[in-house]
Amino acid sequence: MSRAIPGNLSQPRDPLFSPKTAARSIRCIVADRRFLFAATALFYAVFFVFMTKNGLKSYFSQDDLLNIYYCWSRSLSHLLLGGTVIAGNAYRPAGELLYDALFALFGFHPAAFNVVRLILCCVDAGLLYLFARRISNSVEVGVLALLIGGFHPGTHPLYFDTGMIFDVLAFLFFYAALAVYVRSRSGGAFPSRAKSVLVLALYLLALDSKEIAVTFPIALFLFELTRGEEGVAASFRSGRGFLRKFRITAIATLMTAVFIVARSSGPEALVKIGAYHPKISAAAYVGSYARYMAELTFLDERAIQPLVPWILGGCIALSVPLRNRTMLWASLFNVFSILPLAFIPPRAGFAFAVPLAGWTVYCAALVAWLRARIVSRKPRLEWLSQAVVFCLIAFFLLRPEAAYMRDNVRPFVHDDQNFVRRTIESLHTVLPAKLVNKRVLALRDPFRNGYGLIFAIQLSYNDPSVTVDTFKLLELRREPISRVGYDYVIDWTGERFVGVQNPGP
Repeated sequence: MSRAIPGNLSQPRDPLFSPKTAARSIRCIVADRRFLFAATALFYAVFFVFMTKNGLKSYFSQDDLLNIYYCWSRSLSHLLLGGTVIAGNAYRPAGELLYDALFALFGFHPAAFNVVRLILCCVDAGLLYLFARRISNSVEVGVLALLIGGFHPGTHPLYFDTGMIFDVLAFLFFYAALAVYVRSRSGGAFPSRAKSVLVLALYLLALDSKEIAVTFPIALFLFELTRGEEGVAASFRSGRGFLRKFRITAIATLMTAVFIVARSSGPEALVKIGAYHPKISAAAYVGSYARYMAELTFLDERAIQPLVPWILGGCIALSVPLRNRTMLWASLFNVFSILPLAFIPPRAGFAFAVPLAGWTVYCAALVAWLRARIVSRKPRLEWLSQAVVFCLIAFFLLRPEAAYMRDNVRPFVHDDQNFVRRTIESLHTVLPAKLVNKRVLALRDPFRNGYGLIFAIQLSYNDPSVTVDTFKLLELRREPISRVGYDYVIDWTGERFVGVQNPGP
C-alpha cells in the first residue's frame, strides 16, 4: 500500500547555490554600504600606491645629508634627552632619532629610509580617515576625507624625500593625539588618566617632530567649543566642569608655551635663523595663506590673495546655519592652523600638511551634507548617491592629480637626489675604498651647502676621521689656501670629480 507524498515535499526545491540565489546574495552584498566603503578604500589604496611607488627609487637629497650628519655626529644621549624635554634647544629630536636609528641599522643606503618613509605616509593617510570619521561620527565623511586629501600632488616631497620626514611625523603624532582625544570624549565621557597621558605624550612627540604642531591646544579648545557633548555655557558656569573639560587643553597650552620660549631663546634659537625669523602682520598672514592655497589648488596666487579673508569667513558663516559641528570645527581650525607658517617665508606645499587636513575634513563634511540633503526624501538612493559622489571625486579630482603627477612631478622629482647620487659615485671613483685619517682637499665644491662635501664623504665612507677641506671653507676660516699636506686633491668639472696631482709636501 503506497503512502501519499506530502505536498510540501513533492514540490522541487531550489538548489542551495542556484544562480538565482547567488545573484540575490551578490545584490545584497553590493547594496551594503560597508561593501561600497571597503571597495572605495581598496580603490584608493591602489591609487595611493601608484602615486607614491616611485618614492622607493629615491636617493638621499642634500637635506638628507645634512640631517643624517647632524644626528650621526651627536651622541644618542643628546638625541634622547632632546626627545623627552621640550625646554631644550634640540632641533627636531623625534625625526633625528629616526634618522639616527636608520643610519645605525642600515648605513648609507636609501632603501630602508624610503620604505620607512612610505609606511609612515600610509599611516598618515589612515589617520586622516580615522580622525575625520571620529570627529564627524560618520564613516562616509572619513572615506570622503581620504579620497579628497589622503594624497595631494602639492605635498609630493613627503613621499619622495626623507628630508621631509619631520612633517610626516608631525602629522602622525598630531592627528593620532586628536583621534585618541576625540574617541575618549565621545558620548560626553572624559579621558581617563592613561588616555590623558597618551594624548599629551603624542603631542610631545608632535612638538619634537616639527613646530607646526603648536596649534594642537587650539584644536582641542575648538573641539570642546564645537563638538563637546556638554553645553558650552554649562561648562563655564560649573568650575569643576570647566576644569575637567579643558584640563588636557590647559596642560597642552603650558607645554606649548614652554616649547615656544625654549625655541625662541639661546644662541641656537630657531627664530634667529633668517628662514624662521617671524615678521608678524595681517598682510603676512593673508599673503602666506594665498601662497599655500595657490600651491595646493594650482591657481594664481595674485587672484586668491584678496579672497582669503572672504574664504575663511565664508566657511565659518556657512557652517553655522547648517548646524554642522564638524564643518564649524574645521573652519575655525583653518583660521589658526597656519599660524606657525604665516609669518615666515613660505615653504612648499608639504609644510602645509597639518593645516591641509582641516580643509580636507571641512570639504568632506560639506560634500556629505550636500549629498544627504539631495536624497533626504529618497532613502533608497542613499547607497547609489554615495557611489555617484565617490565616482565623481575619482573622475574630477583623482584623475587630474594622476595627470599632474605624470606631467609635472615625476620627470623632475628625483633631480636633486640623482645629482647627489652621481656626485658620491664620482667621489668613490677618484678616492680609494678606505680613507681612515686621510686628508682630502676639493678645489671646487658642487654642493649648495658649504659643508655638503664633508657630509657626503664622511657619511658614504662612514668614517668621521676623514678631514675634508674646500677652497671655499678655507677662505671662510681665513686659513692659508694650499694643496700642501693633503693626501688627495680633487676638483669638480661640472659633471663629476676628477683627481688632481698633488704637488706634495
